[in-house]
Amino acid sequence: MNKLNLFLVFFCLTYLSACGETKPTVNKAPVITIESTLIINSGSTVELSAVISDPEGDTVNITWQADNQEVSFTEPNESSTSITFPTTNIDMVVVITLIAKDNAGNSSQKSISAEIKADTTTNEAPIISMPADQKALGGQNIVLIATVQDPQDDDVSVEWYAENADITFSDKNNLTTTLALPDVNSELTTTITLKATNTQQNQSEKTLQLIITPNNSEPAPTVNIELVEHFNTISGDVTTLSARLTSNVELESVLWDVNSLNVNDESIENITQGNVTESIITFTAPPVNQLTEFPVKVSAVTAQDGTFMADSVVSIAVDSTYTLRVTLPETVTVDESTSTSITPIIESSHAVDSYQWRWLSEQTLTLLTPNNKVLSISAPSVDSDIQGQLELTVIMGNLSQTVTTELTIENQETASDVIVTASKLIAVKGQAITLNVITENFEQIKQWSWQVSNVQGSNISESNKHFEITAPDVTGQQTMTITYHATLIDGSEVMKIANITVLSESIARSSFNFDAGDIPIIYNNIEKTYAFSFTDQHGLVDALSIDQSLTFSTFEKVELTRDGAQMNLVLKTSTITADYIDFMSLNIVYGDYVQQYPIQLKMRVN
Repeated sequence: MNKLNLFLVFFCLTYLSACGETKPTVNKAPVITIESTLIINSGSTVELSAVISDPEGDTVNITWQADNQEVSFTEPNESSTSITFPTTNIDMVVVITLIAKDNAGNSSQKSISAEIKADTTTNEAPIISMPADQKALGGQNIVLIATVQDPQDDDVSVEWYAENADITFSDKNNLTTTLALPDVNSELTTTITLKATNTQQNQSEKTLQLIITPNNSEPAPTVNIELVEHFNTISGDVTTLSARLTSNVELESVLWDVNSLNVNDESIENITQGNVTESIITFTAPPVNQLTEFPVKVSAVTAQDGTFMADSVVSIAVDSTYTLRVTLPETVTVDESTSTSITPIIESSHAVDSYQWRWLSEQTLTLLTPNNKVLSISAPSVDSDIQGQLELTVIMGNLSQTVTTELTIENQETASDVIVTASKLIAVKGQAITLNVITENFEQIKQWSWQVSNVQGSNISESNKHFEITAPDVTGQQTMTITYHATLIDGSEVMKIANITVLSESIARSSFNFDAGDIPIIYNNIEKTYAFSFTDQHGLVDALSIDQSLTFSTFEKVELTRDGAQMNLVLKTSTITADYIDFMSLNIVYGDYVQQYPIQLKMRVN
């Protein structure tokens, strides 16, 4: 056996020995892919999902953790989980950690920084709306009616104050109150204040100015009667009705008219303190076989035989058993920018205590009578149909019922103006002509088309908003007519026409005017500004530049500027070695054409 054969045998044995070895493998940890940061609001709940893979396909156990004990996970051992973050009034950062461990004991983890924005909501004070400043005669009574809204719908208490101690209120803690004014010998200016306090003890107040003038004659008798609109009682119950009367004169009598009730055991008690009389009537409510309303009236007669009256209603229920059924239509549709009313069907054993309508949508809807049985609404203008839930809560005694209906505010499709503008009305071959459609609402365009007539161009691009065409070569002067047709949502037709004049090269060139002016003298190392004029009668020029391809001198500075017809050319060189004449050109680019105008230069050594 020769040496070569021995070497080959040795090599094969070595190779086979190496192939027979088994190298140990290393089990790798799972791989986690998930977002790294979150920015959320205080108290928010977010859904997080991670992608977890194991290189060897091992079973992986998952654990979600947080560095804040108030953070909760719906699925702490799944790759997807809902995370609820704590409510906070300061900005804070919570770190969420996801740990993945395979069945070989290898684990990996990734952390997410969650930036929680503070809850800046604060309880705001009530908002008061007051009457305008008042002017009245001394000795008169005036009625003030205020309204109060609480931004958080908290309960609100109110109290009236008068700067002048001689002014008295019929009820200081009612939004509607009667003021009895004192007699004055000279004009008196004072203030009336209403303070409103909500359950969170946030207060607001508002004042009006009251001017009381002397009353040189006997004051006209006035009686203000404060009587609730509705009384509730049960058949057979002893019932008490009351009214408060504020007068500036003595009352001869205060009477109740309850004839509609057909009762015979009524008794009336009138208690007068100063100029305020509290009148109370008591009677036994008559029998009824269903909830029935009866009109009642209270009247006051003054010493001067003046009579003042106020009306109310007494609702009498059959018994003390309460039943309530409220129904709304399943759907209600209103047109945008209109007002309408919605009336529920209510079957009740007793008089209803309150109505509360609510609009459950982010879209604005004005509820004009949210506390009345019949809701009046004012629908806004909308860009498309809007749907939301309208909710009514009716409270009667210790019963309440809430019902909802789906309210749709329909967009009334109306057409708006359509305008078409053209980038240019005169063009030459190679120039792009662009037409743009301008309108407030492109959705109103249901059908559209562009049409080119007379002269045809090339490279046409079109849409309902845009049209572009390249002007062709023409002989002389010709007209390209571009027509835009559109059908709008209301069925109306729109037609816009643009007439584009297309010029031949020679006619276009003849509209240019170049005046070289005086021949500039150029000296070494001296910057020279050369002024000349160029006019473009039809605005055809696309670009202006200086051509130095045939220029003998080498210029360190060549700057061309244009201001209307005025052209300024700034030149500087240091290459003049003798006196000579040089040339450069003004290049005019218009469409596919180039026109050159020579500029002569006198080059001087010194």
